[in-house]
Amino acid sequence: MKMNRLNPLLFLIAFMVSFGFVACGGDDDDNKEEPVDTEKPVISLTSPENDGSYSKNVGDFFISGEFTDNVALDSCTFSLSILKSIDDEPWSSDPVGISITTGDSYSFNEEYFGKIEGDSKEGIYTLTVELIDAAGNTTSESISFNITE
Repeated sequence: MKMNRLNPLLFLIAFMVSFGFVACGGDDDDNKEEPVDTEKPVISLTSPENDGSYSKNVGDFFISGEFTDNVALDSCTFSLSILKSIDDEPWSSDPVGISITTGDSYSFNEEYFGKIEGDSKEGIYTLTVELIDAAGNTTSESISFNITE
């Protein structure tokens, strides 16, 4: 008769041990952490061209290109400065910032700094673009170009 009582007790112990292994094992999909974005965004400027030369009589001055990121973009800042002009007076614009809410890519053809007017200073300009993605990764690119008569 001891054997009959022992069988349910062994079954109960075996069940509790196996339940403990099942309850404590394996990863739960709800507790997985999102991968951390450590990849910098990418700037691809198409205009103005680096080391390009532009006549101040052309009129419109557009900055064009594309920004991309592996996850999501956040914002960018454009600034323009003149390194050397015919009268050797340096100049720089106030930075122009924009928020980007289009996801992981943004194409643009914008007139951020107005037109190159006939009275614009001739000289070598530098355009600097700083791009920030949603994770706070930052990249920047600077190009130089010449404004001529």
